[in-house]
Amino acid sequence: MVQRLSVQKYITGYLIGPYDLAASKNMTKEQIDAGGIEKIEKHIIQIAKSHNIKCGYHIIYPTKKIIRYKIKMGYDFIALGCDSIILGEACIGIVNKVMKK
Repeated sequence: MVQRLSVQKYITGYLIGPYDLAASKNMTKEQIDAGGIEKIEKHIIQIAKSHNIKCGYHIIYPTKKIIRYKIKMGYDFIALGCDSIILGEACIGIVNKVMKK
């Protein structure tokens, strides 16, 4: 698929959603967490870079360690978080604050 996208002159970048990519390969979260998807990622990055296409990655639960690792892998930009998780954590924080009063 990446080879086909790379020949499109208007494609200048892409964003990998790890769970979407894994689902397209019938992989489980456990396989992703065990590094099973990393080989696929590296292949996609290699093809994209050879066609001057920017590489992006979505990290749902970001940490400094994961962000640094993905940059080292070759990603050009990273999307952090997920709106429902961010809103959920904010709501929990508000409830906790109210309950302390």
